[in-house]
Amino acid sequence: MSGNAGPAAAAILAASSVLSVTVMQMSRTTVDVDESALALARAELGTAGLSATVNAALREVGRQRALASFDVCRDVDGTPDEVEANRQSRDSG
Repeated sequence: MSGNAGPAAAAILAASSVLSVTVMQMSRTTVDVDESALALARAELGTAGLSATVNAALREVGRQRALASFDVCRDVDGTPDEVEANRQSRDSG
């Protein structure tokens, strides 16, 4: 960065270095929704709209599945090579 860029340019550069962009593929569909289940999910997840609630719920199910299959001894304990080998054996079997 040049010496005459100024504090605004430095702030933009600093902000851009931590910016993360996630691209998600979305599809539009029609679905019947249980309104009381939606209200409960919305309250639990802290979401505002139908799409936000459904997407958050789907991500939460994926997160719970990943946590359910997590094993501290297999996934954390050991050298980095041992951890990677254990993960690969879990994923292939």
